[in-house]
Parts: sequence; C-alpha cells; structure tokens
Amino acid sequence: MSRPAAHRSALDDLDFSDRRYIADRLLRWTALQLRKATRPGAVAALAHLTEPAHQAKMVFVVGGARCGTVALQNGLSSSEEVFVLGEANLFWENLRSRFRARYNAKHRSFGYAPSKLNDCPAVAPDRAAWTETLSALLERYRFVGDKMAFGGYKEGRWPSEFLRFHRHYFHGAAYVLAFRNPHDAILSPRSSWGIGNLVPWARSYIAAQRVLIRLRVHFPRTVPVFLETVGPETVRAIEQCLGCTLPGFAAVVGNRQASAREPGQVPSELRETVDALQTLYPALREAVTNFRSPEQLPALEAIDAKLAQLYQGLDSLHYSIDARMARLRSKTTTAFRMARDAARNALATAPGPIKKLGRFFGKVFRGDWAGVRASLQSRFVRLCRWMYNRVPASPQTRARLAELAFRIAGPLFEG
Repeated sequence: MSRPAAHRSALDDLDFSDRRYIADRLLRWTALQLRKATRPGAVAALAHLTEPAHQAKMVFVVGGARCGTVALQNGLSSSEEVFVLGEANLFWENLRSRFRARYNAKHRSFGYAPSKLNDCPAVAPDRAAWTETLSALLERYRFVGDKMAFGGYKEGRWPSEFLRFHRHYFHGAAYVLAFRNPHDAILSPRSSWGIGNLVPWARSYIAAQRVLIRLRVHFPRTVPVFLETVGPETVRAIEQCLGCTLPGFAAVVGNRQASAREPGQVPSELRETVDALQTLYPALREAVTNFRSPEQLPALEAIDAKLAQLYQGLDSLHYSIDARMARLRSKTTTAFRMARDAARNALATAPGPIKKLGRFFGKVFRGDWAGVRASLQSRFVRLCRWMYNRVPASPQTRARLAELAFRIAGPLFEG
C-alpha cells in the first residue's frame, strides 16, 4: 500500500530491529553475491518463485513463538494441496546449498519423527538451495510456503531481516498472521520447556507484534488469526485469501481460551511489561482486524509506538552482565550438545577402534571417572601381557617386572 510522501508513516520503517550488526550484514551480502555468481540454477529458481503468478501460490504463517503458528501450519498442511515447511527460515538461507539435508537434520535433532510438518521430500538434487526445492514443490502442490515463529533466538535481528526479505521477494504472497495474548505467549516457554529467563521471549513477542502490524499494513494478502477466537469465520477468511477450500482446517485448529491469571506467575522483572502488553492487546486486536485503509493508520501507529517503548524498556534487563552471562552459558550448553550429537552420529558409522576411542573420550567429557579407570585398567593389563610375552628375559626376571608393574600401577585402579 503506497502513500504520498507527505503521509509517510512510522510503520514504513521495516528496519526497526537492532542495527549493531553492520559487519555481519556486509559478510552475508558478500556471500550472497558470490553464490549468485556461482549458482545460476538457484538464482533462476528464485526469479521463477518471485514471478507474480507464483507468488500467488506462496503462503506463510507468521507470529511470535507459542502463538499458534504450529497449529496453523498443521491446519493448512491438512489439505493435500498445501505444503508448508516448518521454520525453514528462508530469509536467512542466503542461497546455501544442501537445503533439504540441513532442514531435515534440524528437525531430527529436535527429536521429531518425519512428517509433512517437518520433513522435506527429495524433490530436488541433494545440493539444491531452498529456491530450487520450493520450485520443485510447486510442481506437486498448489500452495507452498513456510512457517516462521519469532522466539528468543536472534530476537533483536531476525524481525527486520524477515520483513526486508519478504517485502522484496514475496510481497504478493498470502500471510496468515498468528496472534495470542501476551500473558500466555510469554509464559509458555517456561511451562513447556522449563526456561528460566523470559526476557528474550518478552522481547521477541513484542518484536513479533511489530512485524505483524507491518505485514498487515504493507502486504496486500493477510489474514489475522487470534488464537482465542478461532472459529468458522477464520477458516472462511483464509479460504477466501487462498482461493481454495480447507476441509480439514477446523478439525485441526481450534480456539484456545486465555488461561486464568494467577499472582506470581509472571516474573517480577517482567510484571509491568506483561501487564502493559495485556492492556494493549484488545486495542491491537481491534485495530488489526478492522484495518482496511490508510485512514486507519493512526491507531496502529500509536500501538506500534507503545510496543517500541516497552521493547526499549527491557534493554537494561537484556544487556545486563548477568543476562549476558546467562546467554553465554546457554550458547555454550547448546554448542556442547550439538557437538556431542554430531560426534555420536559420526561414531555410528566409524570403524571399531575409532568407536572405542570415541567412547573413551565421551567418558572423560562426562566425568565418568569410574568408567575411565575401568577402560584404562583393561588396556593396561593387555599392554602388560603383550610386553610380558615379548621381553627377552628369563621367566624369573619377567615375573619380577610383572610384580613391580602391579605395585606401581595397581593403586591407580583402586576404588
């Protein structure tokens, strides 16, 4: 929706996230130019996808984490004509090769069994980028797309990256916008996954609402869905937007009533922010639902300004020393877990001696010292036997050497 320059809105700013990543953006841009120069097939597939006729066949589910995006993806994918990927993060792929293997491995690492929601079929060559894969999927399905849920990972950066990418390439696609009340959405990571620090999730929730507002204002085909009020009219609106029927949608997606609010549920440091967001939520729902023309922009602009203020109010919590150390510990734990899983996968196909060596170092990293002692003891005994049989000495001398070895090394394996 374009407007005269005199009527420019604050919502025209799609780059509202953290601007401290200029160097990384430059590196990503350089990598993209190199891939464009060396992968003409991926570039041609991107041009194919962005043609208006093909954009009309793209559908994206967008929202904050724990706001019903999975349910909406499931509802859309219940149709045999629709294939929606699960958080493929196309805007972040940068034309990298081997998209399918990377996408499927990510979901397997989460423990998900292969299904239409999290498994990409082999429709393109193994080295294909996401553009070639989606082009191939379009030959099998009437609609294809992705589900994007903004969570506590890169919450200060991905919202703007997502908007810029989709404004440039998929402005004509259909967007299903997932909304949920802030109290339930922000607290859900703690009840579902046991996450203690909810500040990144509060920030990501606010950033997601700002993304959804801009999608509603700037993109022509959007359907807002509020998780608490999903009903037959929701299904009709999505069907009208796509131009097809979704007979299985209602059976998969149902409304989810807001939970009762109990004192002490919200962490003390977030109580004021969550209360302000909860107060703002009805106005947000009304403004988003009723938006039809630029004359209705002031209401959304006022809500966006309040969201920006609340987001900035969390800076002191997010950038404190304690918060930074907590994120560093979390990243270290995640990196260790990923390295461990990668090592296990590599050892599964390694030769026998390599497997044994890997198991030994696994015991060391886990601090399983009893297991380490047992492994060393068995190896030491085998070494002593080998040396005993090969030492060029009399039996009496070999017996004395064996006794000496036991006196020296025996205590190492006690207890």
